[in-house]
Amino acid sequence: MLSSFRPSFAAALFVATLGCGGAPEAAGTRASRLVELGAPAGDVSLRGLSVVSADLFWASGQDGTVLRGTQGGQRIDVFHVAEAEGADLRSIHGFDAEVAVAATAGIPARIVRTEDGGDTWRIVHDVDDPDAFLDSIAFGADGTGYVFGDPLDDGAHFVLRSDDRGMTWRRLEDTPRAIPGEAGFAASNSCIAVTPTAVRVGTGGAAARVLCLDGDAWTAVETPLLAGEGSQGVFAVAFADGERGVVVGGDYVDHERRDGTAAWTSDGGRTFTAAAVAPGGFRSDVAFAPGFGPQTWFAVGSHGADRSDDDGKTWRPLPEGARAAHHAVGFAADAPIGFAVGSAGRIARIETIDR
Repeated sequence: MLSSFRPSFAAALFVATLGCGGAPEAAGTRASRLVELGAPAGDVSLRGLSVVSADLFWASGQDGTVLRGTQGGQRIDVFHVAEAEGADLRSIHGFDAEVAVAATAGIPARIVRTEDGGDTWRIVHDVDDPDAFLDSIAFGADGTGYVFGDPLDDGAHFVLRSDDRGMTWRRLEDTPRAIPGEAGFAASNSCIAVTPTAVRVGTGGAAARVLCLDGDAWTAVETPLLAGEGSQGVFAVAFADGERGVVVGGDYVDHERRDGTAAWTSDGGRTFTAAAVAPGGFRSDVAFAPGFGPQTWFAVGSHGADRSDDDGKTWRPLPEGARAAHHAVGFAADAPIGFAVGSAGRIARIETIDR
């Protein structure tokens, strides 16, 4: 463990006051504000985020950096993973305060696991291919996990599966063929989602598709998000349940372009409809926020953040005080609390104004 960090109350209060929003537009929703928690890991980019509960989150990023936030972010422990030294840990999943699994993006293509709260890590899987690139990791409630990676020389989309909470991994056979130039994005550990009954994976580049695994069968669904360039596509896919889901993305180069940045589904990902009112531009992550409303979602990106209270059909920007750059966002299922991570090691908590 490198260090422990406790955010300054005065600094948090100042930023929270700037971030206060107006009254929610939809009945049954709760207004939100963003509270900056500082940058305890220093100037590193954080893209991996796993919100376990209102009290606990795990985050990860450059140079083998892992953070564990407890007490609702009031304490943040910072770790440097020797087994991922110099690597970018863009994917992480926390099961509880002791057990977490993280994956690198780049060389080596490696998955590591801790069982003692981050103090020590062990390598549980290495991909024996110099071209391997791991984009995202996700687990279901039963402990079944998936890692999505860029296609290798065989032209098939690369998917690993674990049946034991990330202790061992195997590559799935018969995955869909990639369209030339199609791959995943490792922008926010969010291009793969595990629903109660299925797996959904977002792609970008030559195509903006969602790959659907139902049982042992794969299908591919087109989305209305931007595609055709290496900077375009589906960057994040998330589901509230087995039917309601949202995808976000767009073009990270032309980050102010609004068309093709968000779409929603109400049939489990069989079809996607473009948002009638899009987010303010490119968004790298999206998450369901049940503590803020029954149809409430937040989307974040390098140049802004937005909120939807109608399951992704329309979006409105968060107040200026909350428009800080974040790469990833996640919410607790048991309380109106969320967290966001981003550039320069920044971490923020999203909470209700009346908290």
